[in-house]
Amino acid sequence: MATFRMVYVALAVVALSALVSASTSSVSVNIGVSEAAQCAYVFSLDELDDCTCPSLEEAMRRWLAQRQTPVVSKDLVAHYAFEDDLSDSTANRRNGSANRRVNYAVGKCGKAAVFDGSTKVDVDAFRSYPWGSQFSVSVWFKRTGSKDTYQGIVTTGYHTTGSWEIRMKGNQNLGGGVVTANNAPTWNYADLTASIGEWHHAVMTYNGSQLLFYLDNQLQSGDDDCCRGDIISKKTPLTIGQAGVGWRGEFFVGLIDEVKIFSKALSASEVDKMFNDPCFIGDVSPCHT
Repeated sequence: MATFRMVYVALAVVALSALVSASTSSVSVNIGVSEAAQCAYVFSLDELDDCTCPSLEEAMRRWLAQRQTPVVSKDLVAHYAFEDDLSDSTANRRNGSANRRVNYAVGKCGKAAVFDGSTKVDVDAFRSYPWGSQFSVSVWFKRTGSKDTYQGIVTTGYHTTGSWEIRMKGNQNLGGGVVTANNAPTWNYADLTASIGEWHHAVMTYNGSQLLFYLDNQLQSGDDDCCRGDIISKKTPLTIGQAGVGWRGEFFVGLIDEVKIFSKALSASEVDKMFNDPCFIGDVSPCHT
């Protein structure tokens, strides 16, 4: 695929070379502006600082880069990529803070945060957050140790202390759920199998009347009809790598990457897009594929 792209770009450069030549010579006669300005106009680029046109290769590179920059989804509430820091990459800037130093290693997209069984990340900006009735959380995780203990992956508090959670039981069992006025338990999905030592993608979505859980792009069986209305807001932070407020232990051992929180219920096609492209942060609606 990479070879094909290189050949494609090379052919495009050759074709556009003739296009630029023809365009600039034609435009210069008609509008009487500099060739640099004409070249920049063709590629929708600014002229260089010395008022010259970028080389064709440079112009192509910039042109392609502009089109590869994703349009971040308006529904993306927070995104933790763990590229050597705990920052939220969205404009909301709901940055995290750790109880101790966090290390980083190769993840599903760039780097991932390493959790050693005593490290956790809290995001206080989510205290008393109005989750409403449209919500999704997506996370990549790789559990590597402590087979016989519960471990929090991404939560807003232990069990009913929080608003929702995704947490592991002993060994390779995974579960999660939300808290609403008519639903107190937060394990509406339980005993899902996520093998230790391998990367897994978990997505939980809620639309006000149906709760769905996807593991590795597969819709799981559970209490999807558990809940109605808004997710109850709690005065607890978002916690990554531990069970959260309400329990002192249950620290995660392994790697966590690409934590994304949305103010919408993702569709199956959107989950599929995120599973097949872990780095994707664009508008995941069907109209922007």
